[in-house]
Amino acid sequence: MTREADACLKLCCVYGRNACAASLCMAWRWQHEPPRQRITCPDSYATVEEGMTRPARAAGWEFAPWDGSDYPAQWLEPQAEHLARCEGYCGLAGKP
Repeated sequence: MTREADACLKLCCVYGRNACAASLCMAWRWQHEPPRQRITCPDSYATVEEGMTRPARAAGWEFAPWDGSDYPAQWLEPQAEHLARCEGYCGLAGKP
């Protein structure tokens, strides 16, 4: 398993002269994708972020308002940070 940023430093299994395209390639397979980190808002039913104090750890995270579902209002880790923690492999090279 390797993180996407590390895979991009390796050569492609098919086109040996080019760098691995990782998740941009159809052969890329994600291993176990950990869930995005989230911080629940003090007001679980908030529909706007106004009036709430954003936790310092959530600086730059996106606010996801309560939408009437089972999920409370929360701050979500940015997708780019989430994918940086995920690991995968080249499906053409075989599962490690």
